Amino acid sequence: MHVLLFLLANWRVALITTAAVTALTMGVVVYNNVKDSGRQEERSRIERETNDATSRANEAERLVRSCRASGGMWDHAANRCSRP
Repeated sequence: MHVLLFLLANWRVALITTAAVTALTMGVVVYNNVKDSGRQEERSRIERETNDATSRANEAERLVRSCRASGGMWDHAANRCSRP
């Protein structure tokens, strides 16, 4: 009850305080949204790089297996199949 009477008597203080709290809350919300957006972009970039690396590794494994299946030997230095 005393708080209500104080706020009614000091409505300017209450209005300024409410505006300040609202502005601060909105600032925190915007900051967190920007931060989360950047985090998601970075996560997507890392996932893309991981998928690309996995695809390259799978292709390299396929080439080595194909080489060996055809009777060749994989030359790691030259990065190609050497057939006798």
